[in-house]
Amino acid sequence: MKEYLIRRLLFGALTVFIVSALIFALLRIAPGDVALLIAEANSGGEGIDVSEEDLEEIREMLGLNDPLHIQYFSWITGFVVGDWGDSLFTGRDVFEEFKLKFPVTLELVIFSQIIAIGLGLPAGILMALKQNSWIDYVIRILSLAGLSLPSFWSATLLLLGGAYFFMWNPQLGSFPLTEEPWQNIQQYFWPAMMLGYISAATKARMMRSTMLEVLRQDYIRTAKAKGLTQYVVTARHALKNAFIPVITVIGITTALSLGGSVVMERVFSMPGLGGFILEGMLSRDFPIVQSIVLFFAMAVIFVNLLIDISYGWFDPRVRYQ
Repeated sequence: MKEYLIRRLLFGALTVFIVSALIFALLRIAPGDVALLIAEANSGGEGIDVSEEDLEEIREMLGLNDPLHIQYFSWITGFVVGDWGDSLFTGRDVFEEFKLKFPVTLELVIFSQIIAIGLGLPAGILMALKQNSWIDYVIRILSLAGLSLPSFWSATLLLLGGAYFFMWNPQLGSFPLTEEPWQNIQQYFWPAMMLGYISAATKARMMRSTMLEVLRQDYIRTAKAKGLTQYVVTARHALKNAFIPVITVIGITTALSLGGSVVMERVFSMPGLGGFILEGMLSRDFPIVQSIVLFFAMAVIFVNLLIDISYGWFDPRVRYQ
């Protein structure tokens, strides 16, 4: 187990290095000149003549004239110690902005996954136990719709329908869970529901498939022949064995929900990392984009590590080598 963890951590560190190098390179080779964008913003808009001397002064001030390997090393060492640099346009500390906005994204992802697990897993088990019944067909149609409809499209329809038919609009602003719990739940419920619907659909389909496979095994038929109730057969003998592939899907969908939260926060005007990174991408604000994307990559790697470790608890036959 110890050797397995060390090996996975080393592999994760290598992945982080490759991702960070790709992020850094893509931002530098993308078309456009960030110095020109800053000069135009300071001058009042596009179409303003900016001298080459002014552009060189901006590049020198921002360290853009340094060799690429020096820029990369400076960014990575600063990222590790919490110095993510300052925004090229606003001048505000990126890490301080991150600490203000990250709780919004984290709460949205947690709520969405609670909804997804709470809806998806029971739905998948019910479909397997009621195979080819009307319940199975209805849930399969709903789950297929969740897999097919883009989350931003369904969220936009929700906003338009709520405003047109019920005169409803989502709450704006920030409501801390510890200080204003009811307002916080009202604000997060629908974004989390829209984000969790897709994850729930994926989990339900996988849960159905694995449960059907396990329920056809010989030991399940033996348990039923011994007179055990359906609940005991399902909960004690089938569920754990069917859960291994579902754990993998839970890890993947949790990681995907981090990316999906970017769009959902934008649709519902939530002050999270979504709008923060989108504004940075539109303005090519290097410190914001490269730091937040690298953080997302590290979060995905960490979630996958937790999922791999959990295999041994659900299935004692799993050995870490």
